[in-house]
Amino acid sequence: MPGVFGLLVALSLAATLLGGFARAPWWFWLVGAAALGLLMATDPNRLRAGYADVRGVNSVPLLLDDLKTLSMACAMSAAAFALGSALSLALPL
Repeated sequence: MPGVFGLLVALSLAATLLGGFARAPWWFWLVGAAALGLLMATDPNRLRAGYADVRGVNSVPLLLDDLKTLSMACAMSAAAFALGSALSLALPL
């Protein structure tokens, strides 16, 4: 089901872009980032060990990978919101 996951990510980014275009509050991109982060974290194609399977220092790479995923979701959501905001300012309505 890789098509469904990609579609959900695209819809989340489109909703964030439209939120920026509609001049939603500034924190709307954070809601989009949370949704996108949740989608990325629960991707069924993402195979990795859980925190319960590793202990101590061995869990640090898992934590760093999760932080990388969350920061990528935040960056993508913020970029979509900024693009929507820029388009709303550029297009007179």
